Amino acid sequence: MTTDTETPLVIQASDPEPSGLNRFFRFLGRLVLAFLKLIPVFIIIAALVAAAWLGYQELNRSFGVVNERIDWYDDQVVQVRSEIASVSGDLSEQQAQQRVLATEAAQLDSHVSTLDDDLARQGELLAALEEQVTTLESSTISNDDNITALGEGLNTLQRDVTTNSSQIDDQAGQIDGLGLELNTARGEIADNATALAQKEAIVAQLSKTLTLFRIWETVARARLYLVDQNIGLAQADVETAQAILDQMAAEETGDLAESLGLVQTRLDLATTALPDDPEAAARDLNTAWEALDAVLTTLLEEVSEAEIVPEGE
Repeated sequence: MTTDTETPLVIQASDPEPSGLNRFFRFLGRLVLAFLKLIPVFIIIAALVAAAWLGYQELNRSFGVVNERIDWYDDQVVQVRSEIASVSGDLSEQQAQQRVLATEAAQLDSHVSTLDDDLARQGELLAALEEQVTTLESSTISNDDNITALGEGLNTLQRDVTTNSSQIDDQAGQIDGLGLELNTARGEIADNATALAQKEAIVAQLSKTLTLFRIWETVARARLYLVDQNIGLAQADVETAQAILDQMAAEETGDLAESLGLVQTRLDLATTALPDDPEAAARDLNTAWEALDAVLTTLLEEVSEAEIVPEGE
């Protein structure tokens, strides 16, 4: 009997029923464990949202900077074009003045030639008069009756000689004045030629600046296309910029040629990276754009500081 009564007690102690508090703690533990498993997911989602927001802000800032730069260079282009129109008008006026001066110089040369011919004729006339005087003097020896007439003729000839001498002196003075005017005209032509050469140099510099601005604008547009993931249009703009830059760099020397060579290298790297590595191409385009911006700023400063010699100096 003792064995039968103790056996049920052992069975009851080894298999107790779970209480309500234990079930609550188990549920709470599973809930905490599930929350801990979801924490990395929440962190990843928050990081993605933050990265997307920062990328959006950076993209807006980049577009704002590019638009401000484009507006500023548009204003510079308008100013440069107005200066080109002004310089072109000055060049036309200088050319017209040179043509007038050349015509006046030709007229002066013709007048001088006419005066030389008149002097030659006066010399021949004097020689003929001297021969006549000699003939008259010999005739007076053989013919006393004609001495008075010959004397009167001699006086007339002497008056003619005096008149011709006075005319020669007047013409010599006129020749000296014409020579002075001719030298003055030649000096003005030389001054105008110098001013014209300086203006042509400024026009060439302005043309070079416009060409470089076209390259800068094309590279900026290619950068925007890369931001929009439009690889085809970006590559087309890069090739266009390369073609214009190669033609311009072939005609340049010195520091400008070295700067353009750096831009060419970056454009070549960008062309090689497209379309397989747009990020590398974007970095190379950004470097090329910054180098072009620096060169363009330097050229604009040189054009604004250039001095044009005023007319008549």
